[in-house]
Amino acid sequence: HCAAAQVLLPGFEAALRERFPHLPVTVIGNVVPSYEKQADLLSDKARRKILFLGRLVKNHKQPQHLVQAFASLAGAYPDWDVELWGDDDRNHYRKELEARIADCGLQERIRLKGTTRDVESVLADGDVFVFPSRVEGFGLTLAEAMAAGLPVVCYRSCQASRLVEDGVSGLLAEDGVPSLAKCMEALMRDAD
Repeated sequence: HCAAAQVLLPGFEAALRERFPHLPVTVIGNVVPSYEKQADLLSDKARRKILFLGRLVKNHKQPQHLVQAFASLAGAYPDWDVELWGDDDRNHYRKELEARIADCGLQERIRLKGTTRDVESVLADGDVFVFPSRVEGFGLTLAEAMAAGLPVVCYRSCQASRLVEDGVSGLLAEDGVPSLAKCMEALMRDAD
């Protein structure tokens, strides 16, 4: 009974038109802020930082993939850390993440930071943004990270990956931790 429908990405438009061929559909993406503070990727920093922003949700946002990927790289990159920003809908998953981090011996380098209202400052302080979501509508934090000048890594299979131009604004990984780690390392070893 809708007069029209609005979707966030062109890929959603085709799917909706297929199901409802006579329904007018328009694409209007989410508003993404223009940040004044930008990530300074070439500055001489003692420590570098990989960021994740989003709800800590195991089967959707998959921050455990970032933890596993970083654990495989941490020994070769001792001046890199990870910050996971976001709320945990269920306290048991936060405990599971903490246990994974402890099992890797990386409690001092992978930190669960909680929530923030100052996303601009968090992003400006980062060097790489990792978006390991399995499924995502628009990927607002992905777009915000790019707006702050951060290179991003996300899964090619995630709908939100359509925001990323592979090799230009970020890198698209195939599904799975090994490919995610490979893309992360490509950015970690080459600031240019």
